[in-house]
Amino acid sequence: MTSFRSGGFSVRAGFAVLGGYFVLHLVLRSVVSDSMQIDEAEEVLLAQNWWWGYGSQPPLYTWLQKILFEVFGVNVFALALLKNGLLFGTYLFTFLGAREILRNGPHAMLATFSLLLVPMLAWESQRDQTHLVLATMIAAATLYVCVRLLQTRQAAYYLLLGLLFGAGVLAKYNYVFYCVALLGALLTLAPFRSAVLNRKLLLTAGVILLVLAPHLYWVWTHPDLTFSQSYKFQIQKAAGFSGSLMGTVKLLTGVAAFGALLGLTYGLACLRAPVVSPNQANSALVGLVIRTMLIGLGLCMAGIWLFHVSTIKGRWLQPLLIAWPIVLVAWAQPKLTPLAARRILVLAGVVLVVVPAVMYGGVVAARWTGRQTNLNIPYDALAGQVRSAGFNRGVIVAEGIRLGGNLKRNFPDSTVAVPGILELPVLPDAPVLIAWHSGANDAIPNTFVDYVARTCGVALGALPAAKAVAPSRYDPNFQWTLSYALRPPTASPEAKK
Repeated sequence: MTSFRSGGFSVRAGFAVLGGYFVLHLVLRSVVSDSMQIDEAEEVLLAQNWWWGYGSQPPLYTWLQKILFEVFGVNVFALALLKNGLLFGTYLFTFLGAREILRNGPHAMLATFSLLLVPMLAWESQRDQTHLVLATMIAAATLYVCVRLLQTRQAAYYLLLGLLFGAGVLAKYNYVFYCVALLGALLTLAPFRSAVLNRKLLLTAGVILLVLAPHLYWVWTHPDLTFSQSYKFQIQKAAGFSGSLMGTVKLLTGVAAFGALLGLTYGLACLRAPVVSPNQANSALVGLVIRTMLIGLGLCMAGIWLFHVSTIKGRWLQPLLIAWPIVLVAWAQPKLTPLAARRILVLAGVVLVVVPAVMYGGVVAARWTGRQTNLNIPYDALAGQVRSAGFNRGVIVAEGIRLGGNLKRNFPDSTVAVPGILELPVLPDAPVLIAWHSGANDAIPNTFVDYVARTCGVALGALPAAKAVAPSRYDPNFQWTLSYALRPPTASPEAKK
């Protein structure tokens, strides 16, 4: 279709814009604040060691992040570089898959830009996501490789599919729903069944086992850690029907949150438009995408009713629904006039401007808005006061993930332990910094008091407490407080012997 090009739009220009957009996010995230969000701080904590599993999270994202930390240091730049690189990869593989399915480069580019009209991808993935970003990119890559496999039946694509299936599971466990749904769709569609019932699929299975075997052994030997965050699903067996009904509502709400805005956009742009060209999309491949999403959602629904899951977060559906823009463009293709396409692209362009402006401008404008965010907390200044009090390196016992990760960044030579996520043994001859954010009444959470007693071998109340106070970043009228206590090596009973 040449109308896009005549309007100044091309695939090359589109990726130049997208590349510039993610570079802008990388620069702004690195410059605006060196404090970290919760998921970012969690990666800093987990990357202290090479493990085959990290609690309830598989290890691939942390491995990639640890490699970048080794190259660039433990800082926000390394965090933002991985995040934006993976997001760009999601758009790239969406384009490659869409081009094969839609058989039209500019339309594939339109589907790619349409991802910007999915709030979860445009906002939440940038704000504070890690493992899910990787799983979503791998899902987009899986679709492209699967389509190429169906077109060529080459052994190389069977090997690549196995590698992606394994990598997807190592990225985030909910990728399994996408994997099973895709295989189910292939088996239930006659044109593609022979691709699955092919001896070359043994190559796929072999690669999957090779990639997953060490991690699966870790899961088998660490079941408590693997299921340590299963509470997020709020499984309520006693609730029965009501709990499952609540989970169903959450699932449908999540689907709507992911795709409603984009569906409405295409509906308004093309619903009453005249047919201007024949549909160029491969209808069989479009059917494969739709069936994969439906089977995946059906599996989610079955899990909700079987296990009485009452909570499903919309963002967990990203790997399963990532191809939704391709379906919409395929539907709209006969009515996709140049004017309709330009309108959609303009909306995507608005997102390109608004998201970074609001996301980082809100941090900088804290003085005028009075709204404080995690990025406004001056951890560098607070850590500087702790350093002046005598702690330079040793063991840090932090109350929560966000605090622990930010202290690790400021004390990179220290080992950080956090209750519930990284309960590391504290060496008796090491100086220990115990840190927490106290509430308005200076009360310390009982769970943290118990954890300190268990880990450090000393009652927190027996140590003199101090406070570090510093003005909020970009808002000198607001003060942030960090409470802490120092346990010198000689405070340990073992050290006194």
